[in-house]
Amino acid sequence: MRIKKIIIFTEESFPYGMAATNRIISYGKGFVENNKETEVICLTRTEQPDNIKNYKRNGYYDNIKFTYLSGSTVKSRFFILRRIHNFFSYIALFFNSLKKIDSSTLSIYYSSNPYPLLLIWVTNKLKKGLLFKEESEHPHVYLRYKKFISKFLFKNVHYNLFDGHLLMTKNLISYFNSTSKIPHIQVPMTVDLNRIDTNIKKNNECLNYIVFTGGIDDKKEGIDILLKAFAEVVKKYNSYRLHLYGSTYHGGSMQKYYRLVEQLGISNFVDFKGRVNREVITNKISEA
Repeated sequence: MRIKKIIIFTEESFPYGMAATNRIISYGKGFVENNKETEVICLTRTEQPDNIKNYKRNGYYDNIKFTYLSGSTVKSRFFILRRIHNFFSYIALFFNSLKKIDSSTLSIYYSSNPYPLLLIWVTNKLKKGLLFKEESEHPHVYLRYKKFISKFLFKNVHYNLFDGHLLMTKNLISYFNSTSKIPHIQVPMTVDLNRIDTNIKKNNECLNYIVFTGGIDDKKEGIDILLKAFAEVVKKYNSYRLHLYGSTYHGGSMQKYYRLVEQLGISNFVDFKGRVNREVITNKISEA
């Protein structure tokens, strides 16, 4: 089978997002550079109404085509409307997949949601395409956030619907070797070196900034540990500041972190910056 076209299906924001978005971009740039027609299809709306970074429903980023299946990139503030939007996105997904997938297509699924996966799996079976799962997180991370039915489907069906797995770490390879007979390829962590300006002139005001980027979460990222450790740092080095770029997972509250920095007495030393675009992140890491 000769692959001519690659479609990455995801629930991550695109083209501006956090680590997962950057990994998708690195895949896409590699495919495009190797003359493969590449498209990122966003399965759902990704943007919070009060923090919108992606406005366009479709377009190109670094020659990577992208499409949001819903009529907007912005989530509704209302639960019922969000469910309705997702339902119609899944209908659009099925017909879109039927149109775009054929026997020369490799579909890569970059999500932990089993429901749209079933539609993509059916389409690939009908059109004789290949379906791979990209995995850079341990499955146990996802199970914490899933309800009973989703958890059952995820553990017993999800990973067995694929023709292959793209795995980031040796730990993941060891896990899937013990739970699945699906063939895999290791794709280690990717870094787009062209993003980093190694000749950047540092502003003296930036020299004492420590920067964190990622999800504001305890179980996965250890933000509570980071804040407690930083509280120990500023006792001895009170010229340092900690800047955290990112948002909470699944619409979680920031209030616990505001309370924690107050309890630790470091409110004046810590700044939660929220979610920003990829260019800002690159500059802040370079300056820190």
